[in-house]
Amino acid sequence: MNATNPFIYGNPLTDPQRFIGRRTEVEQIYSRLRNPEFESSSLVGERRMGKTSVLNFISHPDIVRRSGLDPAACHFVYVDLQMLGPDTTPTRLYQHLLRRIGTKIEDAELKKMLDGINQSETIDNYDLSDLFDIIDQREQYIVLLLDEFENIGANANFGPEFYYGLRSLAIHHNLALVTSSQSDLVELSRSDAVRSSPFFNIFATIHLQPFSTKDVGELLQTYLKSTGVPFTQTEVQYLWQIAGGFPFLLQMASAMLFRAHQAGHEEAQRIALVHSEFPAQAQPHLRNYWEFTTGEERIILAVLALLHTQKTAQGQSWTAPQLEGWYRRTSNVVPGLARRGLLNRIHDQYLLFSTTFADSIIDGLTADPSEPMNAEEWQQKIADGLAPLPEGAKYHAQQWLMNTRTAQGDLFIKWLADPQTVEAAMELIASSGAPFHTIGELPPLATAAKAETTNVASLAGVELSKSTGPSTRGQISLDDAEAAETAGADIELIFTPAPDPTRLLQLCQWLEQIAKAEIEEMAGSSEGGTSVRILLKRPIALAEMLLELPEVEEVTERPVQDEGSKGRRFIKKRKDTRGRTPSALQRWRVVLRPPSPSATGEPAQETGQTASAVPDQPSVNAEEDIAGEQQGPPSP
Repeated sequence: MNATNPFIYGNPLTDPQRFIGRRTEVEQIYSRLRNPEFESSSLVGERRMGKTSVLNFISHPDIVRRSGLDPAACHFVYVDLQMLGPDTTPTRLYQHLLRRIGTKIEDAELKKMLDGINQSETIDNYDLSDLFDIIDQREQYIVLLLDEFENIGANANFGPEFYYGLRSLAIHHNLALVTSSQSDLVELSRSDAVRSSPFFNIFATIHLQPFSTKDVGELLQTYLKSTGVPFTQTEVQYLWQIAGGFPFLLQMASAMLFRAHQAGHEEAQRIALVHSEFPAQAQPHLRNYWEFTTGEERIILAVLALLHTQKTAQGQSWTAPQLEGWYRRTSNVVPGLARRGLLNRIHDQYLLFSTTFADSIIDGLTADPSEPMNAEEWQQKIADGLAPLPEGAKYHAQQWLMNTRTAQGDLFIKWLADPQTVEAAMELIASSGAPFHTIGELPPLATAAKAETTNVASLAGVELSKSTGPSTRGQISLDDAEAAETAGADIELIFTPAPDPTRLLQLCQWLEQIAKAEIEEMAGSSEGGTSVRILLKRPIALAEMLLELPEVEEVTERPVQDEGSKGRRFIKKRKDTRGRTPSALQRWRVVLRPPSPSATGEPAQETGQTASAVPDQPSVNAEEDIAGEQQGPPSP
């Protein structure tokens, strides 16, 4: 396949033919521009939600004309306010704006006046009012597209007089503003005087949310139509699972999947490749979503992420009253998170918009502090924070906090300080699969299930149960033990019979999320199964944990063979990171049970399809691309 990859995620869209969805938002902006008052709008949405693409779309001459305005009289002037430096002044900004306006207007007298004002060392509000008097007389209209408006709000040079002047121009002249920002405009300024300004009253706020399932289906259908590359139903549902409706993340994952199609891989290999590449590239953006939340919002995100680590709860959604059992302020928090798109709302239930986002949160919760903690100060901080708790609950919470290394200690103190929910919160932490770094012995309530206190050299050293054959496990040799102590333990798991793509993906997600293993390689196996090589760096009873999975029948050790017995390699993710190509210290044969019927009582689906945790997923099958509404069945 030589088709050009149609998925772009580095730059905003400029071609209106590639613009998908946002019909309601675009119509809201244009309806305010068409009315006699020529009114302003404020686009608010997460980073990479497509705000700049919307600004580019509404300013395209074809779209202007189609929306009922005359491109010869209504001029859209785009300004990227990320260019503002700390020394930028209102005069410097206005000089730039006037030059941009001059490139749009054909009237010679207006151009001369614009040039004259630009020659001035200072530009005041009267100069601008005189200019717009002439613009009004010529029946010309200016729409300023002010992208990343938070950069003005954060600049101390832009005081109340700037906002009052701009508001006056927009009210009394043929000037409208369309801003974009990550937060509502009134929240952007650090100055109380600016926040109390009537400037913000002239805007209608339009929240840009993630794509619906229908929009996702339309995007995939439109972009793949001329390529001859079809995404299977399983792949489309996987894209929704990891990227949700965030346009940037969706385009990123789709571009990776398209490349895997072009390479000629099978479905399981394609999904495995995306699964190995996507989290690292998405991580900076997911981290930004977390950083741009309040303490209360972070607690409920942490609750949902911890629930996600439990196999029985994966893909499940929760009502606000249910979540209040873990955090009482849930009802005050979830509507805002849903409006921002960080939570998917299905009727009255909520879940994180992306499994990758859930993994990113868990990584943040279990990360070590960036700076060493002063033990006495930390102990005092815990004691002060947990003072409202009764003694029994306080003891368990204090012991867990004192013996757990986490960069989010303040978050946990705030969460665990509620007497009404502390026990449920501690139980959730203890039953989760989050790999918290514990120090020493913990009280029973906070003991991680199946965790071992041995060193890294004994990561794989547990006796196997439920094995039909004799165990050949023995001890790791002294040389291997020393290597494992410094570099981790390599284990090759041979899943037999070879799982279908959906099952293989679920097993890999379990290994990464619950066992916290690094997947190094996937390949076919001479034993007729699928070989998955992993790296373990933490002490866990992996064999016992595998045997608890309903999919696993038995686990037995196999003799280590040379690489020549391997089948076709799917992915090789890591090589020579410890000065050598990894070699397996252990090789385990993991026998899988036959697939069981689905939870709905219907037969399990064939390879190429998968059940979804989100109703009415978007679909694009191999024969024809189909877009699905989030409510109701898919339609062509």
